[in-house]
Amino acid sequence: MKTVRIWLFIIVLVSVTFSTSGQIGHTSNTLSLPAGIHPSGICWDGSYIWVVSYSDRTIHKIDSSTGNDLFSFEAPDRFPTGLAWDGNHLWCSGNRTNEIYQIDPQSGQVTRSFDVTSTPKGITCINGSLWYVDSSKKQIYQINPETGAYSDTIPAPGGASRGLAFDGKYLWCSDSNLKEVYKIDINYKKIIMILPAPDASPYGLCWDGGALWVAGYHTGSLSRMCTTGSERTVYLDSLQAHLQHRIMVRNVGSTFMNLRTWISQPYTSIRQELTSDITYSPHPLIITTDQYGQKFAYYNQQINPGDSMVYTMDVDVTTYDLRYFISPDSVGTIRDVSASIQNSYLADGQYFDIHSPIVLNAVNQAIGDETNMYWKARKIHDYIIQKIHYVLDGRWDPAPQILTQGHGSCSEYSYLFVAMCRAAHIPARYEAGAYNGGVLPYVDQVYHRWSQIYLPPYGWIHVDATWDDRDYPANQSRYFGGTSKRLFATTLSGGGSNKISWTYNSANSSSGGSMERDKKYTWSRIGSSVWHTIPVKEDVVLFQNYPNPFNDQTTISFRLVKPSMVKIRIINLQGILVKELFSAPLNPGEHRLLWDGSGVAPGTYLIQLITSSNVKTKSCIISR
Repeated sequence: MKTVRIWLFIIVLVSVTFSTSGQIGHTSNTLSLPAGIHPSGICWDGSYIWVVSYSDRTIHKIDSSTGNDLFSFEAPDRFPTGLAWDGNHLWCSGNRTNEIYQIDPQSGQVTRSFDVTSTPKGITCINGSLWYVDSSKKQIYQINPETGAYSDTIPAPGGASRGLAFDGKYLWCSDSNLKEVYKIDINYKKIIMILPAPDASPYGLCWDGGALWVAGYHTGSLSRMCTTGSERTVYLDSLQAHLQHRIMVRNVGSTFMNLRTWISQPYTSIRQELTSDITYSPHPLIITTDQYGQKFAYYNQQINPGDSMVYTMDVDVTTYDLRYFISPDSVGTIRDVSASIQNSYLADGQYFDIHSPIVLNAVNQAIGDETNMYWKARKIHDYIIQKIHYVLDGRWDPAPQILTQGHGSCSEYSYLFVAMCRAAHIPARYEAGAYNGGVLPYVDQVYHRWSQIYLPPYGWIHVDATWDDRDYPANQSRYFGGTSKRLFATTLSGGGSNKISWTYNSANSSSGGSMERDKKYTWSRIGSSVWHTIPVKEDVVLFQNYPNPFNDQTTISFRLVKPSMVKIRIINLQGILVKELFSAPLNPGEHRLLWDGSGVAPGTYLIQLITSSNVKTKSCIISR
């Protein structure tokens, strides 16, 4: 295998102009509205933004380039909450009368109205229909604008849903409590993307043909947010911490004990970065690996009656809140998945029992005649949320029993999800590790397990049906393609590891004596480290590598706005680190790095750029 060669060219002034198209979730423009305007609803008429102000009960025509108020008139309701444009008329929803009004934009006169007998908030027009969100009934309704008759409903994302907009294919909705914006597939009636809102009080939404405008009610502002791009992931938050896994084993018997111990070795991946060397005490006998590539520190020792052994594993880590951007229509088929992944992650196992009639019947109920891999997995995920409730009973039951009894722990949610996915020909596995309750220091003795599915061409995607088993569609979609900074992964497995079987973090077995164990993970601060929100401002831009696809060499280009420590890594679609290309402080400016990937196998990889305040990723393809 050839050695990967790296050249770094630091260029402060360059003649090449890079395309700086927006990144998903970032704002390209923010307008401050005139004093006194607090937008509760907005719409786009093809040239201008119309704003309805809840505070002064007026409707304003706004210049989207300057924010200037060009024309205004009184709103038809004392509590106007939403605004839409149908090509000729404005439509305004009102909470005072619970009516929706059609308005002449030239005169401001109401031309007709109808009662929706509820509490309408955001409103939008889609292919001749009106859609509005009802904040009390937590539903999005489709109605006929001629008669007011209802024709369809979609569950609202959260408990404080406000704005609605349509981008030509997908419905968008905001929630002012959760401070998020959601992309909704109308046909499946499911959220497929969650973005943090650019304002703490996201009320109105509108689509201008290229981006989404979000109205900030309390700030009196309008933000233009990008919703498309080449990114497959976004990093939202991070946590820096020191992790210690401590295992105490005591021989409470009357004879010698021969104790064997395995401690899972954590790893850098797309969802976490090890920022120090892993240290063990005592030093392990060997580092061994199971059939899935998971590494373990291994010990084999004798313990006298009444004595105990204490093992510790220590490491510094940065964990991330990560979300995947997945377009269901672009997901491939099982034919696009390598034979090695199929052989390892479609196989049966003790706790899966994928050929059980109970499991097969559940899969049939969940997915019906669905053929798209994304939607098959999503329907299985939603089926489990509907049928299973969480019970921490200390048992690990197989998938058929979990379905029969209707409850399980996080491990059982994971076993069931993996089993049903494999039965539906979706490669699946589980990941596990330690949980943080949101404070430092924190001691975890319960731990957590979640799942991953393989969706070509995206690779391994995180799914946590346990954490998604909550109220509201937004909270039931959060971890289908998302990770949490509160989790630290130590163990990646397809089930039935030849080292630690079905457990995770660590395992012990003994002959002789009688074993008593105590295991825990402790999260503690690194110096003054705290929960850290990664800013979304463009203080670093990672450009698409060129050429892409490439045979052996490609150029990675990026721009820094301020001095920063920079790391550039290559990660495979399994989320595992392939190569760290660069790690050093750099000055502001544009930089280029030539990567010779001739020693790396053909396939799709992620280029990850990490600074002190941001994480950027781009996908690249090596084709030979």
